Amino acid sequence: MEHPNMHQLGFGFEMEPTTEPKTFKNAGQMDAMMEIAPKHLSDYEQILLKRIRVWIYDKRRKALKQKLKEDKPAVKERANQKKLSL
Repeated sequence: MEHPNMHQLGFGFEMEPTTEPKTFKNAGQMDAMMEIAPKHLSDYEQILLKRIRVWIYDKRRKALKQKLKEDKPAVKERANQKKLSL
């Protein structure tokens, strides 16, 4: 069942098996994992993934905004010191 707003949520990808080098000691372990791994995420999992992506984006944006706020007064102070020294 597809979510009614799936096209708006930015989904539409499916996980494909990769042929990258195996890093497991037992080659059969990787094959077993590939067999039981889902081929694509469920609608519920896709929505959770989207929410995590938005949450991470918001946290990064807020952290950057806070850092810029902290750096901005230092720039103003330096400009004021230059004016006073003239």
